[in-house]
Amino acid sequence: EDFALLARTDVYVAPHGAGLTFMLFTPNNSTVVEIQSKSGLPEEVQPLYKWLANASGMRYHVVDAEQDGPSIRCNVGLVVEFVCKSLRKTKCKDVGTAAK
Repeated sequence: EDFALLARTDVYVAPHGAGLTFMLFTPNNSTVVEIQSKSGLPEEVQPLYKWLANASGMRYHVVDAEQDGPSIRCNVGLVVEFVCKSLRKTKCKDVGTAAK
């Protein structure tokens, strides 16, 4: 059931981590939005999911985040903007601005 849902996914949004490998079960023309805190992350690991997305024919965006213990904070408006652009929705522009 989960894989069937992924197979119909247009935009996959997830924080950096092993869960992003599920992008491999989304269609090749889908978009991946990675929420990534670069603190403590080795430089050579940072582009890992970008490489994977590009090799699979997917569009890729990264949103920088700040990690505070188990919590992670990012610009939600930017995430919404990437999702809306990927879905080619123009009405979303106001939503992204309001979410900042």
